[in-house]
Amino acid sequence: MSAVRIGPYTLHNGLILAPMAGVTDQPFRQLCKRLGAGLVVSEMVTSDMSLWNTRKSRMRMIHEGDPEPRSVQIAGGDAQMLADAARANVELGAQIVDINMGCPAKKVCNKAAGSALLKDEALVTEILQAVVAAVDVSGYLEDPHRLGPGEQERPDRGENRRTGRHYGVGGAWPYPSRSVHR
Repeated sequence: MSAVRIGPYTLHNGLILAPMAGVTDQPFRQLCKRLGAGLVVSEMVTSDMSLWNTRKSRMRMIHEGDPEPRSVQIAGGDAQMLADAARANVELGAQIVDINMGCPAKKVCNKAAGSALLKDEALVTEILQAVVAAVDVSGYLEDPHRLGPGEQERPDRGENRRTGRHYGVGGAWPYPSRSVHR
């Protein structure tokens, strides 16, 4: 398998551990990296930093000692909160920030986050501008080619990728099918 590049980082393979709620905490990320994953990504972390003070949230976040490059996925629907969350995660050691725009889970979409963002290109643009301006690390979008709002493919997903590239987002990476997240 050929090397994969994400910003300044070269992964030794394309095996990427997708962020999975309730699964990809720090011990699991470390185990997967030891077993050969090219990149491990933290569990999705809310952009609402007032919710970060629980033990469960701390286990989801990037820690010293996590394998490099340290990648975090943030989720939310407010541009300034996402920018602040990206900045805080970089201060905690994140080297790659993944903005979740692909999660179809109802509890995420009901907060105008995840794949629900695809309904509002203006908000996607605002989020990308804010996050890119807030941090100087590699940024990626969760590839929204999976099922999204309304359980159908979103025809505008390519436009959101183009918008992301315009604002300096490195690209979109495909995570496994929706069934993995159940």
